[in-house]
Amino acid sequence: MIVIFGRSSHWISRLVRWRTKSQWSHVGIIQGDHVLEARGPVGVQLTPLSQFESRYSVTERRCLPGNEEKAKSKLGARFDVWGLWGIFFRKQLHHKDKWFCSELVAYASLYFRDDIAHHVTPEHLYWVSTKHPN
Repeated sequence: MIVIFGRSSHWISRLVRWRTKSQWSHVGIIQGDHVLEARGPVGVQLTPLSQFESRYSVTERRCLPGNEEKAKSKLGARFDVWGLWGIFFRKQLHHKDKWFCSELVAYASLYFRDDIAHHVTPEHLYWVSTKHPN
């Protein structure tokens, strides 16, 4: 899979990066000229790649072994607000039918078991991914 990481100077991006100790605040899976992402408050959606890149001042593409179709099967699912708060407060608040960005990508990845995907941050995904040959 080709994944794309993003960060901006927006206060939410800075807060996510600070609390997760990550250099990235968002991550999605590139599918052609779209990005499959779990975005609050909308949920799992396909976003035009150009729109994704315009939201972030810095983006980076990386490679990660996984199953894009597994993530795509979650299209239309709601955003996991409580799961995201669980990462912030280090509590188990995950909802099994809702998703946040890094959880969705971890779920599709071959490196993380489904039952721990809700603990994965963008930084964890960055660590296990490899540079994409742009």
